Amino acid sequence: NRGIERTDCELLLCLDADDMLRPDALRHMREVMDRHALAMAVIGFASEPADEVFPELELFAGELEPIEDGLFLLIDPPRAVAHPEFMMGRASNVVVRRRWLGEHRYAGAQLNEGVDLWYRVLKDVVAADARVGLIAPPLIRFRIVPDSLSRRRYDDWRTLDVPPTVLRYRHSSDPDDRRMAEMLAARWHEHALATLPKEQRPLFLAHYRDLLRTVVS
Repeated sequence: NRGIERTDCELLLCLDADDMLRPDALRHMREVMDRHALAMAVIGFASEPADEVFPELELFAGELEPIEDGLFLLIDPPRAVAHPEFMMGRASNVVVRRRWLGEHRYAGAQLNEGVDLWYRVLKDVVAADARVGLIAPPLIRFRIVPDSLSRRRYDDWRTLDVPPTVLRYRHSSDPDDRRMAEMLAARWHEHALATLPKEQRPLFLAHYRDLLRTVVS
């Protein structure tokens, strides 16, 4: 947040400490965003050592409108980013024009804090009918290190916080918000069961039973 406050650049991307940009990444982002008047773009990434790649374009065929080689418009951005396999805010993979950030800032959470910030920004962009793109080439190398939040194991269910977007939107009257909350809750539920010790899982499920019943089908 302090870094955001000190910026006066046109385009802003928050780069995590364990991620790397391709040498030409910033130039490429700037050129395609200027050429097609994009307000915001989600960026492709590849991970090491797990060889995870985003996006797998065949999964989102109905959500994307091709613009040029490797560049797509999101036809319905809130629907696209709520797809279970769509990754927005992971591996530092969002770039936005500074003015669209407005007063939005990271909310203090750790796990899923990027998703929470960029979804709030996306809602403003969509409300103004501005353009959101997907830059598909893997301009970011996502390094999985032992203490990465997404790979950290938890000894106590109470240390695994609810994603802020779930708390913020699970009772929203907007179906797009609820769809996003449901998708993230399902991811969080899966993550918890994969990272908690076996004896901790029933305690987690019992404590969050009501929340999970309302947002996870």
